[in-house]
Amino acid sequence: NFDALLTVEKVEQQFDVVNSNITQTGEVFCGFIPADQCNRNTTKDLYTIFNDPGDSDYSAPAYSLEMNYELGGVKLTSITGYRKSDEQQTQDFDASTTDLRAAGNLGMNFVYVVGGFYFDSEYNLTQWSRVFGFAPTVPPRVFDTNAQTVNGKTTSYALFGDFNWAFADQWRLSFGGRWTHDEKELRNSFATAGLIG
Repeated sequence: NFDALLTVEKVEQQFDVVNSNITQTGEVFCGFIPADQCNRNTTKDLYTIFNDPGDSDYSAPAYSLEMNYELGGVKLTSITGYRKSDEQQTQDFDASTTDLRAAGNLGMNFVYVVGGFYFDSEYNLTQWSRVFGFAPTVPPRVFDTNAQTVNGKTTSYALFGDFNWAFADQWRLSFGGRWTHDEKELRNSFATAGLIG
């Protein structure tokens, strides 16, 4: 009067993220990249790329256990699941050959790299819960009138520089720095209970 089913799942993905550059005259990125990468005919050479593809790896092992027990005229069922996902990804958003930084030399003995960084991200989640599978024909939004809402926002920007000065034979002085400003916000609330934190 008892049976169990254990399911083991392994999901792995590897792919190259390729972006096409469609920058036009008057837009910000067009002022920083080679002229032949602006104003392209996107109906004929949309898939022409100028940068290296971004690498992405995704792994999500999962396990689920279903157990059934016949208790007279009643069947008891328990389903338990576990999943863990990891993802690593690199992206080049402007799809040009140019990084938004500057490098050069001042004379024969002094080289430098300077640049900036900007990152902006928003996260929004609204969750309706239908507990224990009651009323499966009722939509979760109707079943749960106290939805949870989570809003997150991250803004980061930085300036950086790296400098190398060969001031004598077989002697080099390397110095640099980075200034970073981060702002992070997170808001958690329920529809009826209001703000939690």
